[in-house]
Amino acid sequence: MAPFEYEIVTKTATTGKKTHVIYVGDNKYLSRGIKKNGQAFFYCNFVSVHHKCTSSFRVRYHDLHNPMDEIPEVETQPSPHVTSDGVAHLPDKVKRLKENMTEKICEAIKVDPLRPIREIHEECLNNVLHGIDEAEERIEFCQQMPTYRQCERNKRRFRNRLIPPNPPTARDIRSDGIFTLDPETGINTICFDDQGEADHDRIIALGHPEVERYVKNVEYRF
Repeated sequence: MAPFEYEIVTKTATTGKKTHVIYVGDNKYLSRGIKKNGQAFFYCNFVSVHHKCTSSFRVRYHDLHNPMDEIPEVETQPSPHVTSDGVAHLPDKVKRLKENMTEKICEAIKVDPLRPIREIHEECLNNVLHGIDEAEERIEFCQQMPTYRQCERNKRRFRNRLIPPNPPTARDIRSDGIFTLDPETGINTICFDDQGEADHDRIIALGHPEVERYVKNVEYRF
C-alpha cells in the first residue's frame, strides 16, 4: 500500500454504471480503464485552459469480473502536479466543496423526496459555508456554486426518478415504500375501501405524516 492518505469513492451514473474516484487531499483522480492484468492508472482531472495535469498513480484490481465491488490496491505514489505545459498547480478546494454539496443534496432528496428542494439546497449551502473559515474562500465558493434556480431542474429530475409512477389501479400501489410506511413505526398507512373487486377498490386513508401536513396546509374552497 502506498504511504499516502487517499479516499476511494464509488460513483454511480444515471445509467447505473459504477466508477471509482480517488481523492488525494483536494485533488480528484479518475481512471481511464482497467487493463487485462488488473492494472489501472488514475489521473488528476485538473485542466488549465487546454493543458491537463499529468499527475497519476497506479492501482491494481484483483476481481476483474466485478472490479467496482472491491477496493483497488494502490501500488505507486502520485507524480507531481504539473500540467502538460510544465506549470505546477494547486489543488482546487472550492471544486471539491461544490461536489460535496451536490452529493449532500442528492442524499437528502433520497431520504425525503417530499421535502422542498429549495429547503434542502439552502440547508446544505449553509452547512458548507459554516465549515469555511477563510473569507476569501467563502466568497470564491459563492461565486462558483450554482444558485438554486440554476440547479433546480437537475435536482427535480433526480427526485422524479425516485418517485414511482401512478399505478393503473389502487391495489397496485406499493405498500412497502417510503410514502406508505410510517417512518417511526414502520406500519402500513394505507387503508382500502373494499368494493368486492380489486380493480374498483378506493383508497380511503393515507396517513403518511407528510401527506397529513400537506392536507392541513391546503385551504379548501367549495
